[in-house]
Amino acid sequence: MRNADENEAFESAVSRLPHPVFVVDNESRLRAINTEAKQLWVEERMDESQIQRSPLHPFSKVILAIRAEQVGEDEETMVLQLSGGTRYEVIHSTRSPKGQGRWLMLILRPFPTELMIDRAALARRWSLTPKEAEVAAACIAGRTSEEICEALTITRGTLKTHIARLLDKADCANRSQLVARYLFGD
Repeated sequence: MRNADENEAFESAVSRLPHPVFVVDNESRLRAINTEAKQLWVEERMDESQIQRSPLHPFSKVILAIRAEQVGEDEETMVLQLSGGTRYEVIHSTRSPKGQGRWLMLILRPFPTELMIDRAALARRWSLTPKEAEVAAACIAGRTSEEICEALTITRGTLKTHIARLLDKADCANRSQLVARYLFGD
């Protein structure tokens, strides 16, 4: 009976999350868990065999990268951009130990658009220069390093310098922490 109660509590908690939640089982079947995920499922025309059926789909690529352990704590925020143009930060469970079922839970949190981010407020909050605030806004919006360099017409080295300075001023270890600090406060 305890397993049924735990499953019910889990399903209730997940159903209240405002973000799409997916589970990938040990046979690489994809399942939409809550209403938001089911809506996205329909919009993206996904199915249970998404990973095998369409390994080049952005969603499948993210899952395969996580499964291949290509994503680490010090990596940039994992970003998923789907066909509708919406960009999501992918929050994923850690992988289970080898030899056990390889279930993976994915929560997709939409990034704020850069237009929604008040750069002046960022600059005041963390004592950033205007360029650092611009880079911070782009990072918070989930832009990749390449996208930021192209948009701001700066080199990768210059971008690394700006990011290092803004992370230091915001007292963050990486971009993921910067996003979390921006979204949830200090």
